[in-house]
Amino acid sequence: MIFSATVPQYIQEIARQKMAQPLLLDLVGTETGQIPDTISNNIVMITSPSQKNDQIARFVDKYPEKKIIIFTETKREAEKLGKNYVKKAAVLNGDVEQYERQNILKAFRKPGSDITLVATDVAARGLDIDDIDVVIQYSVKNTDSFVHRTGRTGRAGKNGINICFAFKDDLKFVKDLEDNLNIKINIINNMDSFKTIGDETTGQASEAKSELEAALEKEVIRV
Repeated sequence: MIFSATVPQYIQEIARQKMAQPLLLDLVGTETGQIPDTISNNIVMITSPSQKNDQIARFVDKYPEKKIIIFTETKREAEKLGKNYVKKAAVLNGDVEQYERQNILKAFRKPGSDITLVATDVAARGLDIDDIDVVIQYSVKNTDSFVHRTGRTGRAGKNGINICFAFKDDLKFVKDLEDNLNIKINIINNMDSFKTIGDETTGQASEAKSELEAALEKEVIRV
């Protein structure tokens, strides 16, 4: 028997080659239903990369009691963000030795920990921590990363917040995420729009026109 948080196609192919009549029990699925409806999904529209760091710094300062994990695309982004903008940050990437990684996660797991975890996708899968309040995604590049990063919050039936940064050119891809994953993604002007954490919109997509759809229509009209 093989147990895994994810079973991509290449793993399924190996199982078919090496095992006799393997049976796949998929409790997640490939498209809709992968994101729990306890998670509030949001995108912050920006016009320059520098806006991310300042907004993240203010957000983390505002909610020191919340357990937050920030995902970046590169090790360089993680190091810069953790060193220069986020107080009490712990940086996790592929260069961190295993023993140090374990110490970082042990400290992050502690109830009431004031550490903010800044990580590459090395922490997007297999991170078994049930009380992460907020996931912040420095950028959104592909569906698989979005799903696994987002899945670090809203676990064990708890509410969670997922915040991603996006440029106008990303709107089409983000709208595809909303459609393919059957989720509602809210558009917010900046991270300061969260006056308090706890009253944000969660749930799956409705039949009404989404904020993303309306934003895309405006861009088409401008062109």
